[in-house]
Amino acid sequence: METARTYGIEIHEELLIKLTENSWSPALGYGPVKELLSRTRNFTALFAFNDISAVGAIRALHEAGLQIPDDVSVIGFDDVLGAPLAFRA
Repeated sequence: METARTYGIEIHEELLIKLTENSWSPALGYGPVKELLSRTRNFTALFAFNDISAVGAIRALHEAGLQIPDDVSVIGFDDVLGAPLAFRA
């Protein structure tokens, strides 16, 4: 957030998700994105904590009827070995 502010990128606090744990389970992204979707759908991209949390986020987005990447672009972060297979549309 500090870097975004340095470059004049506006931060919308209502679109932030605070993770309460660090895990290697897709649940890390699933629950928080479900909660985000209950607050708003006013976003077109999601930057996930890591690739595994991105898998959970994508599941939550699909369950909400959203298409990846047409409705929401999802970015993972750590390039796990199976990422190319997991993120194929």
